[in-house]
Amino acid sequence: MTRKQYYVALAVLAVTGLAGGGLASWLAPGKAAWAQEEAADVITAREFRVVDEEGKEIASLGGTSPMLRLSSDDWTTSIFPGVLSLVSDSGAVLLTAGQGPSLHFSDAAGEPKMRIEMNAQEGLRYPYLPAKYSEIYIPTVAGWRALQLSTYLSGYTGLSDRLQLTGFKAWFPAYGELHGPSPGLLLAVNTTTQPGWNTHLGKGRFSCSDREVRASYKEASREIMKHVRTEGYFPEIADQNVYIGFMIHTYKVGIWHGGTMKLEGEE
Repeated sequence: MTRKQYYVALAVLAVTGLAGGGLASWLAPGKAAWAQEEAADVITAREFRVVDEEGKEIASLGGTSPMLRLSSDDWTTSIFPGVLSLVSDSGAVLLTAGQGPSLHFSDAAGEPKMRIEMNAQEGLRYPYLPAKYSEIYIPTVAGWRALQLSTYLSGYTGLSDRLQLTGFKAWFPAYGELHGPSPGLLLAVNTTTQPGWNTHLGKGRFSCSDREVRASYKEASREIMKHVRTEGYFPEIADQNVYIGFMIHTYKVGIWHGGTMKLEGEE
């Protein structure tokens, strides 16, 4: 540990002790913590400061504007009443916590990027449900886009001149859900036949050949993938990382994956 790192660590320990009461007397001027036989009941001061070997301030508590500040060469942390801020060497505030139960994230230029907040004064957001339903939940960008894609295509109907879409769900399975990492984007697509191609006999059986059914659903998969790769969803995703499970009236028809359509029951 360098001397500067030692001073910063020492400052953190001192502040933590003040908050908890265990090391309050350590900062008393002119006394060493290990030399005291009894701890003082009360210490009164306007400000405490810690400096490095060059006299540069690296930690302070109090002052004209009560706050805690910890510094190094490339960052500064300040704690105001109810506020914790992480500031870069350029002065950009990267993270702010406080001002109520909230977190504020910014980029390197100090531009706000995300805010997480819960109004504790209102109590539980859903008082009629267990407390866990009021906790903050942050999905991944891919998870959000899959949800948006599901919402968008749920209102979409025409897939081709043979098939209509009646239900759609997109999701990435959680790690371990399929005994390992997520294999890719999973799509569940419920369909029905267009009036001009009324070949469904019921329970996923068709009056036409398997070859025709396969070709019809492969055509539908191309239409779906066109939406999946729309900017704002997943333009970079490869066929090999998408699985489309086709159904008709909730009965399984088959799975499209990597450009190939395999009907249910096929080896």
